[in-house]
Amino acid sequence: MSLFGIVVLLLLQDIVHGTHNARHGGVFFSSRDDTFHVEGVWPRQRTLKVYVTDAADRPLDAARLRAIRGRVLIGNADFPLVLREQDRLFEARIPVLRPPAELIVELRTPGQAEPDGFQFIFGGFSDERALSFSTDPTVIPRTLPGVLDALKRDVRDAERLMADNQSAYVFAPALRARDHALALERHFTTLPPGRRPRAEAAIRAAVRAAWLLHTAGDDGTPPQAQAATAELRAAVDDVVAAMGPKR
Repeated sequence: MSLFGIVVLLLLQDIVHGTHNARHGGVFFSSRDDTFHVEGVWPRQRTLKVYVTDAADRPLDAARLRAIRGRVLIGNADFPLVLREQDRLFEARIPVLRPPAELIVELRTPGQAEPDGFQFIFGGFSDERALSFSTDPTVIPRTLPGVLDALKRDVRDAERLMADNQSAYVFAPALRARDHALALERHFTTLPPGRRPRAEAAIRAAVRAAWLLHTAGDDGTPPQAQAATAELRAAVDDVVAAMGPKR
């Protein structure tokens, strides 16, 4: 596969699912200048959680989190946001509210003359277990067996989502499968020369199948997504056969 072809696939798959999505079942906002993002989560009475991430939805490091000052405004009262550093979030103890719950979160980052204000309206409690359309960067294992195992997990995750009638979310394992398949190129040198052509063809097929699954999940019907999942399964099985231990 040419470098141009790989770049096109990466762009096609990353355009749809970029940033600006809630990750914890809450309500999402961008700051005025879009330099950071905020997600407010109301999981139960008396608790408000606030996640602050950078412009690419990546968690802030501990030093940047500690530098943020925040509070929650409800009516004429305000309640401090306290950093839970181990969980990378802020939390406030707030009064009992009846839905729709309305409140304002104010956050001030270093260098800001005025804080950013975010008006949250919660129709009910946030579902922290809700599936998200945001994805974290793929973690690539260092070893060939590790990458192959990760590919197999990606397929199982896609199959599980399809079994649960959640075809809209198969983009996530499809993206990971693409990344894991492309990462296999660095392991070509560990293969005997005679096995490399089949491995290269299998990787191409796996990347294509991952793209098809992503597209089917976004724009296709559930039967199309099911067929794409089966194609990814077959492609990954071929990759494992081509690059795994010789039997």
